[in-house]
Amino acid sequence: MWYDIGMKKRLFILTLLLVFLTGCTYQMGDGLLSLPRLPEEYVGLQKLYDEILATGATYVSAKSGSNRQSVQLADLDADGENEVVSFFKNPDGTFSVYMHKKFDEAYYEIGKADGVGKNIRSVDYISMNAIGEQALLVTWDLEDSLQSALSVYTIEAGAARNVLDLQYLSYHVVDMDMDAQDDIIAVSRESGEQVNSVSMYSFDGSECVLKGKSQLSIESDKVVNIVSGLTTSGKRAVYIDSSTLESEYVTDIIYCQPDGTLMNESIDTESGSANVTKRHINIYSTDIDNDGIVEIPLAKMFSGYTDPLSSDSRWKINWSEIETGKIVGTSMSAFHNSLEGWFFVLPEKWDEDVSAIITSESNVGQTTFFVPRPISDEEYSMLPDENNSIVTIYTMSVDAADTFRRNRDINIIKETENAVYGYKIYENNMSDYAVTAEEVEQLLNFTKSTEWSSEGLVQ
Repeated sequence: MWYDIGMKKRLFILTLLLVFLTGCTYQMGDGLLSLPRLPEEYVGLQKLYDEILATGATYVSAKSGSNRQSVQLADLDADGENEVVSFFKNPDGTFSVYMHKKFDEAYYEIGKADGVGKNIRSVDYISMNAIGEQALLVTWDLEDSLQSALSVYTIEAGAARNVLDLQYLSYHVVDMDMDAQDDIIAVSRESGEQVNSVSMYSFDGSECVLKGKSQLSIESDKVVNIVSGLTTSGKRAVYIDSSTLESEYVTDIIYCQPDGTLMNESIDTESGSANVTKRHINIYSTDIDNDGIVEIPLAKMFSGYTDPLSSDSRWKINWSEIETGKIVGTSMSAFHNSLEGWFFVLPEKWDEDVSAIITSESNVGQTTFFVPRPISDEEYSMLPDENNSIVTIYTMSVDAADTFRRNRDINIIKETENAVYGYKIYENNMSDYAVTAEEVEQLLNFTKSTEWSSEGLVQ
C-alpha cells in the first residue's frame, strides 16, 4: 500500500505542475522550472509569485532526490489539504523557500525559509509525530566543503522556524525507533576527528533534538549508500556502506536501543574495525531475498582468480547476515552481472569448484560458468569449452539476437525493448554440476533494464 499512496501523491503533484506549467519550458536534469502566468484559479498565488519575481528572484529546483520540482505540494499541518511549497534563488545568490496555504479562495504566505549555499541539493518531507504533521528538510551544497548542509523547518504561528542546522556527509530518513515519527540519520566528520560518526535526530514536540550518536568503523571513509531494514534479531537498523582509503568497502550496521543509544553491530568493540564486512567490490547492502532483513554482500574470488585488484577477476557474493561483529547466516551465494542487469544464484553443489568468466562480441555479452582445469597446484586454465562448461548466460542487443541465437542454440528467457536474454546448457561429463532448464530459469534474476548504444552495452 505504501507504494500506491506514494505513487498517487506524485501523480497528483505532477497534475498540479502541469496546470501550473501550461505553456512553460522545462529544462531537464538540473534545469529550472520557468512558470508562466497561472490559470485564473490560481490568480492569487500568481500575484504572490509575481511580487517575488519582481525582486529579481528566479525559480530554482533541487539538483537531486525525488522532490525536484520548483513548486511542490505537501500537507505540512496534517489537515488533509496540501500547502504549496516553492523555491527561489535571489539576486544575491541566497535561496528562499516559500510556503503558501489557501484560505477560502485566497493564498497566504504561512512561512518563509532562507538558505545559503552553492545550490539546493535535495528536498524531503519528514513526519514529526503520529498525527502526520510534516517538517521540511532541505539540503544545500556548500562552496569549498566536502560536506553538505542540512536544515529542517517547521511552520509555527504563521512563520517558518529553523529547528535544525548541521553539516553532513550523507543522511537517511527512517523511523529508527519505531515510534511513528521519522528520524534523521546523519553521517559526518567533525573537524580534527579521524573517524566518521553517525547521529540520530528526532522530534520531541516541536523541537528536533539529538537523540543518539556513535562512531562508524575506523575503515569508513566516503559513504556510498545507506539503506534501512531489519537485523536477524528484528531490530530496525541502517546499513551504511562506505569506501575505504584502501579501495575496499565496509558496512556499518547502526541500530537504536530503547534509551536512544546508537549501537554499531558491525565493529569489533576493541579495535573499532568492521573487518568482517570488508570486500573489494562495490555492491550495496540490500534485502536480497525480500524477507525484511538486509544482507551484506561479502565477496570471494571465484576459483582460478588470484588478483583482487584486477578488473577481470570475478567474484562470488555471499549475502550475509551479521550481528555483534560476526557472520550469523548466509541467505544465498550469487554471481552479479551489474552491467547487464542480472544475478545468478549459485547452486550449493557447485561449492568452490565452479568459476565464471565474461566475454563479449558484436553486442552480445556472455557469462559462462565452468570448472577450471588445474595446471599446477596454484594455477588453473581459465578457458571454458564444450567439455568443462555448465551454462552460459547471454545478453544480446535486439538487432544481434536473431542471428546469434540461431547459430548458438540459445534458449530465450526474457525479451525487452533493448535486450534479449538467453542461456545455453552444455551436455558433457560435468554431471555433478549440471543444471536443468527449469533450474536456470529459477536461479536467474533480473535487476534492471539495459540499453544498447553504438559502443555496446551501457547502463
